[in-house]
This record gives sequence, C-alpha cells and structure tokens, in this order.
Amino acid sequence: MVEVLGRLAGIDYGTVRIGVAITDVEQRIASPMVNYTRRGEKADGDFLKKLAADEKIVRFVVDCPCIWTAMKVRNPLKRASSASGSTKSPGCR
Repeated sequence: MVEVLGRLAGIDYGTVRIGVAITDVEQRIASPMVNYTRRGEKADGDFLKKLAADEKIVRFVVDCPCIWTAMKVRNPLKRASSASGSTKSPGCR
C-alpha cells in the first residue's frame, strides 16, 4: 500500500453508534471526534461521506468487516467507500 499523507478516520462501528477518531495530517496522533448515533444505512453513509469531505480524510481505518457478517449487521461504509476502494480488511479471510 502506498503511503498517503493526510488525515485518517478511525471508525468504531456498532449497531447503535459509530465512534470516530481523526488523526492529524502527519498521522502521528488521533483524537476522538464524534460519537454518531446511527440513523439508517443511507443516513450513515451520507454522514461518513460528509465527514470525509469536511475533514479531508484520505483513508478510513475500520474494524474487520468479517465481524459485521458474524453480527449480521449491514455495512454502511460499503456504499460510502466504493469510489475509493475495497472496505475489506487485509486480515479478513
């Protein structure tokens, strides 16, 4: 993977809320930003797209999508990140 300078957003995805932390541009430290209450697949995807644009996010760091399957939870990031690449974590098989 090519190193990309810019802010990363760490996503703690839950069935009720999505926690978001954002790094500085040098990606040295992350700070909590928001604890978003989920509002449905489309609204959640719109929230993440707006976050990416407003904060100039270059990449999302998300827990393994395999967990979503095990929990039978739909992934709102799938639509939001389709333009930038796969949501599949390298650790998932």
